[in-house]
Amino acid sequence: MYDNFQALTGTFGHENAGCDVCAANLVRFWCYFTCAPNQGDFMVPLEQANVTDPVTNVTYLVLNINVTIDSDLACEVYQSCKSVPMVTEIPSAESSLGLFSFLGTSGEAQGHVYINVALTEEDDKGLTFNTTPHQCTDTFNGTDSFGYPIPDNCTCANCEQLCTAFTPGIYGELFAGSQMSTVAIVYIAILILTVILSVMKAATKRIPTDDSENSRLIDNSISQH
Repeated sequence: MYDNFQALTGTFGHENAGCDVCAANLVRFWCYFTCAPNQGDFMVPLEQANVTDPVTNVTYLVLNINVTIDSDLACEVYQSCKSVPMVTEIPSAESSLGLFSFLGTSGEAQGHVYINVALTEEDDKGLTFNTTPHQCTDTFNGTDSFGYPIPDNCTCANCEQLCTAFTPGIYGELFAGSQMSTVAIVYIAILILTVILSVMKAATKRIPTDDSENSRLIDNSISQH
């Protein structure tokens, strides 16, 4: 189990440009899945079957399982993971059900199980936590209150919610606070001036000078004689 949790952390955490909060939520989820005393409330074992891994061509004897997950829990965990590269690169993982279905059908080699996932909105009918999962905007100092490792906090690159607030970036305080309106006015004035100059330049090209007009009249007069 430790190796499986390490694999989750390495795949969804900072080592793979991911979010350690997402990884911690997933480790906690699978810990509940494996050790919850009320497994009978959300898990139904089915038959065993031989399944061949299409990548390695290795055949495993796996146990088919139906698992029902609380929809709120699935959504909250997904929100912490949806911007992680591992998730964004999987077309089928564009929703909470898609993510958990992908994880459930990818465990033949590690756990020798094939998990069919369903979500439910009914109370006490699906796997859930006794506390809410972490959000990727939460910050930690190495571990969370449950002891799960979170060595790095998430960033805008792997947590969409951290990208919503305006960040001054390399321009320091230039665009921050009360200066923002002044900067905006200056840029608008520059834009208007640029448009005016462009219009004037175009108009100047269309209006002939006096010398060119006189030359044209003289040429016409000569041609008539």
